[in-house]
Amino acid sequence: MFRNQKYDYSDAATIEDVLPDEFCDSLEIKSYQVKAIHNRGKRVKRRLVRSVFYDFLNLLIDDLMETNNRFVSPSKNYFMFYIKEKSFESVRRIYKNGIYKAVDPVLSNGKIYEYFMEFHMGSKVVRRPVRISYRKYMELVKKVNKGKRYHR
Repeated sequence: MFRNQKYDYSDAATIEDVLPDEFCDSLEIKSYQVKAIHNRGKRVKRRLVRSVFYDFLNLLIDDLMETNNRFVSPSKNYFMFYIKEKSFESVRRIYKNGIYKAVDPVLSNGKIYEYFMEFHMGSKVVRRPVRISYRKYMELVKKVNKGKRYHR
């Protein structure tokens, strides 16, 4: 029986939380720089800024997968983005429950990886796993099954 997995997204941030309208409006983007035929107003500029951010995240995910580096943002309130190995307890639970069937325990040496973000909010450090698309995760699994290892 195939059933849909339910996830709790109550702590998830929306694109408007990450890039608020005020930030998008404060950028020096002129109307003639936006290649839209209709409606060259604020809404199109905001969409342009957010699409550039999405492209940046896609490039970042691909780069981390290929080079095994850690990205550290150069901003005042910095964050780090990296791939990390899941803990032994969670890996044991995963293999026991039979999820992540594409991960070969022999070829991957029993290792399961996840994308992780760590950011500083004042004096508080917040660490959270990052959900990526199924296609990107399967690329990561293929690399791990072929012998690629990630370390922080």
